[in-house]
Amino acid sequence: MNFRPAQSRSLRIVVVLAIILTGAITVFTRMRRSSLPPRHIFLFCLSGLRTSDLDTYAPPSSRSSSSPVIDAIAGKGVLFEHDYAQSDSALFSQASVISSRFSSEIAPIHRRGYVLAQSVPTLPRVLWAHDWQTAIFCGNRALASSHGFHAGFNTNGCDPARGNFRDLLPRALAWTRAHHGQRTMVLIQGNDCAEGGGEVSQVDSQIGTFLSQLASEGMTRANSLFVIYSDYGHQPSSRRVRTPWQNLLPDHLHVPLIVWGEGIQRGRRYRGVVQNLDITPTVLGLLHLVPPARMRGFNRGPWLEADSPVSPPPAEALPSTVAFSESGGGLAAVITRRHELIAGKAPPGTLDMLERLQEPPDPSRFALFDLSAGGPGDADVSGNLVSDSAQRATFWRLQALLLAQQRVAKANQPVKNTAPRKLDPKLRRELEIHGYW
Repeated sequence: MNFRPAQSRSLRIVVVLAIILTGAITVFTRMRRSSLPPRHIFLFCLSGLRTSDLDTYAPPSSRSSSSPVIDAIAGKGVLFEHDYAQSDSALFSQASVISSRFSSEIAPIHRRGYVLAQSVPTLPRVLWAHDWQTAIFCGNRALASSHGFHAGFNTNGCDPARGNFRDLLPRALAWTRAHHGQRTMVLIQGNDCAEGGGEVSQVDSQIGTFLSQLASEGMTRANSLFVIYSDYGHQPSSRRVRTPWQNLLPDHLHVPLIVWGEGIQRGRRYRGVVQNLDITPTVLGLLHLVPPARMRGFNRGPWLEADSPVSPPPAEALPSTVAFSESGGGLAAVITRRHELIAGKAPPGTLDMLERLQEPPDPSRFALFDLSAGGPGDADVSGNLVSDSAQRATFWRLQALLLAQQRVAKANQPVKNTAPRKLDPKLRRELEIHGYW
């Protein structure tokens, strides 16, 4: 068949327009798919797990291939190299995770009477308000309903007699299957890694099996978000050294944080300081939901999303460069990339923490460690730099930050007769710089 020049030209135009239209539809479909938030959220809390327990955090020379599944997830998602827990206790730390508030801001830190009040917005409460189905499966007595953790969860599957992932994961899978077709969030907190160092490989294998079962149900990276974290770092008794600062040393607070799922960057490692307070605002941000006011953490979503127009920042440019932690034993700490300052417990009948944090440097009341050389570790706590005159400026700066954080936490406790205290303008500005006001 012979075409006239005009017909041939018209045909070429039609073909070109068809190609352009097909390409535009493909791009639009991909953009729409990448912009859709995940429909399933899985939070795996490996209670007691330390960064040193996972090969992906260890230097190549000391890797033992004990966590191939988690290592593979880290390689396909985003790993935070310097994440810190808000407490050395699962009770206080988990309260901070789901509420994104300081442990002592929720209530005075005492195991007896520590309750997550109904008035405190939490991750499950926010999702429940947006018609999500939520569940928690755990074996820790500290997360029982008597402490308020059941509020916001449609299903409370906490059972102290069944606290290992071997028991928890099948129950979580059955619950997820029962809510097929609905938007679901499930928090699974297992005690395996807090009971002995040899459990990491077993948990890793069980998580791998669980992910395969989820995939067979249609829940994969394409429509789900997976977060792996720890609420504190368990230290075996054989490695513990008796010191006033032991509960808030880096080995207890430096914990893993890995995010993987739909729209998340692949193989990214962040070296800035983050904290577990950031988990809830980040999850809400990735769901295109606005975190409630007074959540203290930061939404890291703009730096996690693969299609985000925000370029990955250097470590020092992340919104927060400090982390705060508190111990049930009365200690408080502030952590940066280079230093950690710990304020010791005040003896009964003496100064409270706010007054103590206005005292001059005293090695019996404060500990300052240089983390740039690897951190003090539980085997060597002799490097207290409080008395080092060359570190005096660092001490005063960190003490001011910790004092401001403690004032904010105490002023916002839901306790009678707790009136906000006035902050020194310089301290307030310093706190505002780090986003804690």
